[in-house]
Amino acid sequence: MTRFVGAEYVVANLLIEEKKKGCNYVSFDNLGKYGIYVQQESLMKNIDVIFLTSRPQFLETIYDFSDYFECKVDENGNAIGILLKSSKDIDDLQYRFIYYLPTDISEFLVEAVQRFVA
Repeated sequence: MTRFVGAEYVVANLLIEEKKKGCNYVSFDNLGKYGIYVQQESLMKNIDVIFLTSRPQFLETIYDFSDYFECKVDENGNAIGILLKSSKDIDDLQYRFIYYLPTDISEFLVEAVQRFVA
């Protein structure tokens, strides 16, 4: 049975890795590339999942989870990425987003993001 994974899980996974490097931000460009990467990797590993990773879905994530994320804008006011709120940390992201996923998908995303940022 195909499972759908929302953009918020992709955002959280990438932000966890960025936070480990001292960065609280991910660009929409990098999120898009990561979304393509995890979808391709899941197909190669025969994991029956669809990752919802369009730009509108990333923008919705900011508003749906405004207690975790905020929109990063450039000097012209254009949305360029997602910031992790200063009141949140890696543990918050893992508790809210990672541990809710089925184990096989959660483990896959953790491994995939580590390969992606390497």
